[in-house]
Amino acid sequence: MKIKLLMLLFILILFLIFGCSASQNSINVNPGMNKDNVLSIMGTPGNRQFNGAREAWQYCSLKLDREENEYTVIWFNEGKVSGMTTYRYGNAYGEYAKIDWNIAPEIRIRRIPPVHRHEIR
Repeated sequence: MKIKLLMLLFILILFLIFGCSASQNSINVNPGMNKDNVLSIMGTPGNRQFNGAREAWQYCSLKLDREENEYTVIWFNEGKVSGMTTYRYGNAYGEYAKIDWNIAPEIRIRRIPPVHRHEIR
């Protein structure tokens, strides 16, 4: 009986370490970042969904004190971060919601060219 309890505890600890866990680093994700930047900050997403040139990466954060897990969605438009949202959903590991593309941010990040000043003589 003691061995079964220890095995269950060990499995629970592994689940917490390697299971549904999002990085707390989402605060470091900014509009205009590319996918490589996000990967280096957040790691591999648990779920990816596509719609044309748009893409959504989902990260799960297991919340033991709640009935639902917390998810972070990082939205990309043409390969650049266009926004980030969070939601709560389900209570099982890996249970990601289907992306609602109607709520996807449509911000397109563009670089503003520098202003050239001409000297007056």
